Amino acid sequence: MEDLSSEQSNVLNTIAHELKNPLIVINGHADLIKSDDLEVKKHIESIKTVTGRLLKTIDTLLLSGKLDSTHADVKIELFDINEQIRLVTEELAQQLISRNQKIIFRNTKRLARVYGNPTYTYLALYNLIENASKYSPDKTDITISIRTTQNSLKILVRDQGVGINKPDIERLFTQFGKLKSPLHQRPNSTGLGLYIARRLLEIMNGRLNYINVRGGSCFVASLPTTEQLRLF
Repeated sequence: MEDLSSEQSNVLNTIAHELKNPLIVINGHADLIKSDDLEVKKHIESIKTVTGRLLKTIDTLLLSGKLDSTHADVKIELFDINEQIRLVTEELAQQLISRNQKIIFRNTKRLARVYGNPTYTYLALYNLIENASKYSPDKTDITISIRTTQNSLKILVRDQGVGINKPDIERLFTQFGKLKSPLHQRPNSTGLGLYIARRLLEIMNGRLNYINVRGGSCFVASLPTTEQLRLF
């Protein structure tokens, strides 16, 4: 079964790479087209939007395969988690504006420093916060708060969506795991976001869990605040 899984992963990675190159070319050519015609500009922006979405999906598939096959030599350092949250919210600003959603960030007065990899942390938080926006109704709030324990820091991402039934929770953390609820069947979802977020955090000696809350969902990302022995 492991050999079959590995073969499937290799085929998936090959297909993803083969699709990525022509999409980059298409996106590049779209950037070169200059026109004052509003209709032409509209079609160019549509091409760039679609190719951009497909490229992001392909990058997600490639990252998923990489995380599943090996523990990369990840540089672990001490950094401020507030900065990564700020970068993610800036990246998602247009999506939030388009849906009239607002982020409420309950940060700590002092620096919230953790041991991890800033890029991996950014990717994990991006998946969590984007999901909170994607699976919540328009005109709702997304609350991000920070809690500290003795040896770890927890980032709670809470939305005002439909919530998740207890039997479905673990399915969300598997590759291509999706719920059957209509709200979760959005066309731009790969079903890999939470799987990748959890794997990224685990590689940094962190964790990702779901907790039940009234009127929505809440995911908790944990990272160590003390340097830990890495077992891989």
